[in-house]
Amino acid sequence: VNGETYSKIQTMQLNKSKLRMAIYNDRLNYSTPLIDVKQPIESIQVLSEFPCAHFEPEKSLFSIKVPGRGVVVVDLLLQNEAHGTQSIS
Repeated sequence: VNGETYSKIQTMQLNKSKLRMAIYNDRLNYSTPLIDVKQPIESIQVLSEFPCAHFEPEKSLFSIKVPGRGVVVVDLLLQNEAHGTQSIS
């Protein structure tokens, strides 16, 4: 997490190519952490009610708005160089 010292992340590996992340914000105000998962992201699905806006990852990076004292839950599908997905090491 870059640029947001109040953000915390809890990550679960759902399978070889899919991560679930809970992104917490300890601040009273909104935060927008920049998150690097170190592997290219194919797609992101927001599971929580907020944010409702659609956004696209940029390679291995994504940024998401997290409400004050709140949490956002996302699923990340990782990709590989050839096609399909890659395992997480």
